[in-house]
Amino acid sequence: MKKLFLCGVSTLTLISSPAIAQEGSWYAGIDGYGTFLGNETATRSNLNVTNSYNTGGGFAGRFGYDFGMLRLETELGKHYNNLGRLEVNTDATLGLATGNATAGRTHSTHYMFNMVFDFDNFTDDMAIEPFVGGGLGVATVALQQLTGNVGSAYVNSSDDALAYQAFAGVRTALAENVDLSLKYRFMSTNDGDPLDRLGNSFKSSYDVHDIGLGITYKFGANNRTELAKAPQPVAIEPRVEPAPAPVPDPTPVAEIAPAAAPPPPPAPVINKGPFSIYFDWDSSFVSAESRDVIREAIIESSKSDQIIIEVDGYADRSGPNGYNDNLSFERATAVKEALIANGVDENKILIEAFGERMPQINTEDGVRERQNRRVVIKLN
Repeated sequence: MKKLFLCGVSTLTLISSPAIAQEGSWYAGIDGYGTFLGNETATRSNLNVTNSYNTGGGFAGRFGYDFGMLRLETELGKHYNNLGRLEVNTDATLGLATGNATAGRTHSTHYMFNMVFDFDNFTDDMAIEPFVGGGLGVATVALQQLTGNVGSAYVNSSDDALAYQAFAGVRTALAENVDLSLKYRFMSTNDGDPLDRLGNSFKSSYDVHDIGLGITYKFGANNRTELAKAPQPVAIEPRVEPAPAPVPDPTPVAEIAPAAAPPPPPAPVINKGPFSIYFDWDSSFVSAESRDVIREAIIESSKSDQIIIEVDGYADRSGPNGYNDNLSFERATAVKEALIANGVDENKILIEAFGERMPQINTEDGVRERQNRRVVIKLN
């Protein structure tokens, strides 16, 4: 059984290995859930009992790494359900009878390795992100004092079994590093081999349905933030100065009058903007399209040594005010670093973050609007 678990872990690790080079973040989470165990069978050649369990509860702790659209995590969790009723077909001389249970419960401890896929790129305007996943591991299932309406407990035993699960849910951001999730999960094990009170082993099934609510905390910067910190080079085509006009040879004269001073060259025409750069939702990554806009601003600013570059960051109204203030500052900083990476003097750049204030398009609170997720460059 342990070999099967190790093989499953190795397989999932090999599948995910190409993504290790990507940027991401560690996270930890805890889930609480209602547990629906239902009817579970206990069988061998002369034993056939159906145990009906009441609705119970459980919890799980998770720790993993978020690569962006893929998460890998370990999970440790518990389930608890009280025995409600026994349906006895054959009892193998255990003295059992069909009827409501007088005592007993089952609890399980599971150790899982999960792979989770997030669908955060389905549409740019989804405040709630769906996810699906599955896991493989082991579970220790304990059957404690399962007792019918007559006789003593027919089993008080436990066994380890291979466990697997599949789940789906949705999550949404509560704050910059905190997510709230709602999840449905189905978990099952291969048949365990506990012992009855006579010392005989039998097959016991365990199939559980969960509805869970979870909180996840992300440590450090996520993938989008790390990409924004890296300066984005912008290719600048060198400006070619026109060759001076040839000076004709002076005509010899008896007396040469002083030449008049040439008129001053005309002042260069400078496009001072504004130059607008737009961002994906919850992102400060400078796209290729945005780099073209930055290129134009750098070319115009190089026409005069007196130019001061003003970089203003904004966010839409889809998140909390404090989070949007920080996000607009990250966007302005990402554009500033792209300017510096391409030769602009840092002392000539001023940045300011306005958060969701001064939107380009007025919206209700909580609405995503791409034209409000922007950085505006002005040349002064």
